[in-house]
Amino acid sequence: DLDLRMRGPNGLDVSWENTNPGVGGIILDRDFRFSPGPAQENICAPLISAMPEGEYEIYVDHWDGLDKSYQVRIIAGDKSTSYQGQINAGDPDKIIHTFKLD
Repeated sequence: DLDLRMRGPNGLDVSWENTNPGVGGIILDRDFRFSPGPAQENICAPLISAMPEGEYEIYVDHWDGLDKSYQVRIIAGDKSTSYQGQINAGDPDKIIHTFKLD
């Protein structure tokens, strides 16, 4: 089980434990736990301008199971960037991307 997570300003933490923190419209749309094969989780915000100013970090969390490959795509406006790699059982959360909103 891999999980997508975003941490941000003022203690913002979007994850399977907190799918709708009530800040800037940010949500985690689903938590895949029992579906075999590739799974997709999305953290979304309808408007970047509604998100609080500050530092953000996007993570992959290896929650349970065997070593796994991941692919994360970040879309902001008309720009898209993809990250891929491997995360092993017992590894700490892996920071995929950081950004700052002013």
